[in-house]
Amino acid sequence: MRRSLLVVAVLLVVFGAYFTVVAFELPYFQRITPGPGFFPRWVGGLFTVLAALLFINTLRNREELDSSWPDRPGWLNIGVTVGVLAFSILLFDRLGYVLSMALLMLVTMAMLGRHRLPVIVGVSAFTSIGTYLLFSTWLRVPLPRGVLGF
Repeated sequence: MRRSLLVVAVLLVVFGAYFTVVAFELPYFQRITPGPGFFPRWVGGLFTVLAALLFINTLRNREELDSSWPDRPGWLNIGVTVGVLAFSILLFDRLGYVLSMALLMLVTMAMLGRHRLPVIVGVSAFTSIGTYLLFSTWLRVPLPRGVLGF
């Protein structure tokens, strides 16, 4: 299991580095706003650093990792997460960014987390509205408005 994790970490480093190099072909700024290369450069760089840290951590850790398959509740969580993600993608234009993201986070947090319903609803609403405002206002990325009109 350790060897396969090292191989995956190397592949992730290579992918992240490639992603970052390609992002440098896009302009970083457009006048006073971030350009199309701004976000991909940061994501690619962070991805590469985290993959390199995974590689280093795997090299340092000498204990063997558990490589068993998920149990029945684990497969249920995987299935529900994939289903909600697919549902959100299919209805992204119709529901809009805010509702799609809120639904995705709400179900994912409810299935995978150990939080109470008010916390789940609050985090889902704050994150979906906050990221919508960040991308639509500051970065000026057009996002689907959907039935709510924003």
